[in-house]
Amino acid sequence: MNDNEKLVENHFKFGENWEKLIQSVDEHSLSAAVADLKEFMGVESLVGRSFLDIGCGSGLSSLAAYKLGAEKIVSVDIDPKNVANVDALKRKFNVPSNANWTAALVSIVEAGDLTKLPNADIVYSWGVLHHTGDMWNAIQNSAKLVKPKGQLYLMLYRDAHLAGLWKMIKWTYVKSPAAGQWLLRNLFAGGLLFGACLAGKNPFRIVRDYGKKMRGMTWYVDVTDWIGGYPFEYCSAEEVIEFLKPQGFHLQKITPKISKRPWGVRGTGSYTFLFEKTQGPLSILK
Repeated sequence: MNDNEKLVENHFKFGENWEKLIQSVDEHSLSAAVADLKEFMGVESLVGRSFLDIGCGSGLSSLAAYKLGAEKIVSVDIDPKNVANVDALKRKFNVPSNANWTAALVSIVEAGDLTKLPNADIVYSWGVLHHTGDMWNAIQNSAKLVKPKGQLYLMLYRDAHLAGLWKMIKWTYVKSPAAGQWLLRNLFAGGLLFGACLAGKNPFRIVRDYGKKMRGMTWYVDVTDWIGGYPFEYCSAEEVIEFLKPQGFHLQKITPKISKRPWGVRGTGSYTFLFEKTQGPLSILK
């Protein structure tokens, strides 16, 4: 695992995976994405607020922000396929060509690319920064783009005892031929469903209802994203909170509640954070 993890050619093909999601996105999945954004942020609309979607993927979260009335939306991604995915989603939902919503090819970990990005009232990155190959730099760069009194909305993989093993599995997936990827993907998917059966849950209902609980996602696309999601980094909630505190960020909300480090047998799990920028970076007294 000595590749330059910041290079897109060494990444899992996220764009191809999210292209499959677009085919299944409908009004029901869009409604789930809108509801998720409203519930976590505790708002009824985003009218008058700008929205920067870092690592936009399919563009579904950006579309949810558009439906909530965001004044300006900028969707960026390192994968050209995802920029095309945003445009395809906009066409599918008849977003007017003159809407204040643009998509661009930008890396959040390249200093030169930061000059291409506007500051925003809401800087949003759901399940992305841990896939950049330079997670802490990506978090810091994202934080720099938040306007005063603005919000930083992040989902990051949490640390777990087996996180290192998952990183090796993900690297193996990315380096495997298509047949090997198919085998790994379906062994993992089958293991999850078998575990659900042992727990007395209905696997068909889990797959069917997944999008209602997961921002309009589909179960198999999300499973593929997990098993193949390389680069892969992880952190504790406390590390993130302490990292952002000197930059003037106050934690407004976190889910799930902070708990001890899990084993991570079925995946490491994640934390979703909502921070408010209450002040500028704190000066260091000498």
